[in-house]
Amino acid sequence: MAKQIDIQVKESESELKKLISKQKTLTNRVRVRMLLLVKQEKVTYTKDLVSRLKVSRRTIYNWMSLYAQYGLKELLASKKRLVIPL
Repeated sequence: MAKQIDIQVKESESELKKLISKQKTLTNRVRVRMLLLVKQEKVTYTKDLVSRLKVSRRTIYNWMSLYAQYGLKELLASKKRLVIPL
């Protein structure tokens, strides 16, 4: 069963849209796009993010957990693979 998205995105839609264009790496653009989709309420379940962003479910879980625990700055600063216990 797909997990419902339960994070609250603090940044505004306009902030996130501007931030996407400022990102230098594809990974960070996709991370910000994930937050934008959640903020716009275009996705309800993690499986929706997986199909739209073309990344694994585990990656989505890790990114959402990282954002929920540490915020946007840490989400975008992360350069290596993370293993975050759920």
